[in-house]
Amino acid sequence: MAAWLTQAEAAKHLRLGIRTFRKRVAEGALPKGHQASDRRKVWTAEELDAAVRGINDAAGPSDPIMAAINAANAKAAALRGAQSR
Repeated sequence: MAAWLTQAEAAKHLRLGIRTFRKRVAEGALPKGHQASDRRKVWTAEELDAAVRGINDAAGPSDPIMAAINAANAKAAALRGAQSR
């Protein structure tokens, strides 16, 4: 069973400040969380990680810096593979 994270714990898990975390939730970039009580929402690390993976996957090809990094990593992996044969 997944552990529930408070807003502060969720922000810390993602290495975000609390204001940035709240902003990303309000923008819809991060999940809205689950209502644990009248005043408290909670998240699981798994759902937060999945949301971040989705953001990174979406930004990957259209982001020229990430595209260059991914290309360099692919080239390095190919070279390592060729050297091990």
